[in-house]
Amino acid sequence: MEISFRSKKLERLCMERRHAQSALGKPSARKLAARYSDLEAAENVMDLPPVGDPHQYSHDQTHIYSLDLHQGHRVLFQPDHDPFPTKEDKGLDWKNVTSIEIILIGDPHD
Repeated sequence: MEISFRSKKLERLCMERRHAQSALGKPSARKLAARYSDLEAAENVMDLPPVGDPHQYSHDQTHIYSLDLHQGHRVLFQPDHDPFPTKEDKGLDWKNVTSIEIILIGDPHD
């Protein structure tokens, strides 16, 4: 899957393990590295392994997907397509999402 980042800070968290450990703690940084590898290896969002409990984020943001890290930390991402791929019922077709933008790494409730 193609991956972009909303900010340089988010990109740095994924690319520099020491920075991730400092910002998120070792357990979340370790899981972030694994989840990022999963994202890179997947062909589309529905191809993600069940580790990290990939799921649609439920806070009225039906176009955002979530991967769990550790103790409330998550990776939130959205499709990086214009327009978003849709199904016949006009809902988002996650199976055809092959490019994403990471929009948050951390606790979305902070």
